[in-house]
Amino acid sequence: MNEISNKLRDYRINALANFVGELIPLMEAEGFSFGDFAMAQSLWAENQPEWQDSAFYLEQAANPPKHPLGQPPKVE
Repeated sequence: MNEISNKLRDYRINALANFVGELIPLMEAEGFSFGDFAMAQSLWAENQPEWQDSAFYLEQAANPPKHPLGQPPKVE
């Protein structure tokens, strides 16, 4: 049963990743950045008791530290 649950979870995560992959370009076309998306998730998480611990990490993702040599190379 565990194997089936793991497979279903994997499919759900892949579906969510596909959804976000389509959502981000739409948001960018409207002038939002990925940082804006992460900050919105952080604000939502702050009001959800079970997600409050993740709010800090989402805020960090929204405002990553600057790379000492400029922009890190793009991974493609």
